[in-house]
Amino acid sequence: AMGALGIRTDLSLADAAAMLNETGVAYVDQAHYAPPLAALLPLRRELGLRTGLSAAEKLVNPFRATVQFVGAHHGPYLAPLAEALRLLGSPRGVVIQGSEGSVDIAPGHSARVIRASGGESAEELVDPSAFGVTEKSLPPAEDAPAHAALITRILEDASAPGAQAAAFNAGLWLAWSGQAASPSDGVARARALLERGAAAEALAALIRFSAARAQPA
Repeated sequence: AMGALGIRTDLSLADAAAMLNETGVAYVDQAHYAPPLAALLPLRRELGLRTGLSAAEKLVNPFRATVQFVGAHHGPYLAPLAEALRLLGSPRGVVIQGSEGSVDIAPGHSARVIRASGGESAEELVDPSAFGVTEKSLPPAEDAPAHAALITRILEDASAPGAQAAAFNAGLWLAWSGQAASPSDGVARARALLERGAAAEALAALIRFSAARAQPA
């Protein structure tokens, strides 16, 4: 979806650093920070099966981020991933039983979350409805252009289908990374940012940055 939005996903490490400094967000392709893992992608697609690499690659932290969010689809993976983050020295790790192994908690479903920090960990069950999310599912999006269109609608209209789930997840990330006092505070802040257009402007900044560094024809 990023490419369909007009965001470059093939940036060098230097350009990605510039993107981070200019927009507050950066995307780095796996080929740049973990070439051996990237080289195995064609084989993994051919096999069509989840392997241990699907979990291991999420633990890679090449830029020494002080907060790591890791998604896991299967419940038994959560505790081992949290322990792996501890052993790897991650200052603060959050393992989320998200949709299809992502860090997104789907509306209409509670999700297990393990937060680890300072050698200790705690598990909780997060229910989207407890944060005012009344949506039961996300609007369908079958391909990259459809995902891009959905993202654009949500960022441009805080009442659009899917906006509740977007603000809910963003708010949790704010709280779990220490940028909000509590999950409820984080969700409220995320909703306010969405309503006043700050999220849409952040996307526009990424697109402008990408356009400025477009490859010559």
